[in-house]
Amino acid sequence: MANPIKGHASKARYEVDKQLVTLTGNAYLEQLDSNIQGDKITYLVPTQQMEAFSDKGKRVTTVILPAQLQEKGPAANKNSSASKSK
Repeated sequence: MANPIKGHASKARYEVDKQLVTLTGNAYLEQLDSNIQGDKITYLVPTQQMEAFSDKGKRVTTVILPAQLQEKGPAANKNSSASKSK
């Protein structure tokens, strides 16, 4: 099961038939320590795909931290490989 996604915006709309969430006006979504921010964000629930847009002259901000690196780290992967070969 995927980790929960939290977000906020000035306006939120959910289209049930398309399973599409649209956040507009200072839109923000986060999952674990990763986040995306823009003037508009669309999120397709079944595929977990996001798109972010900003007005002219503004930027979309995205911070992505891979969950595997956060939880295990490179040292943990080496230790688990060594344990299995014994």
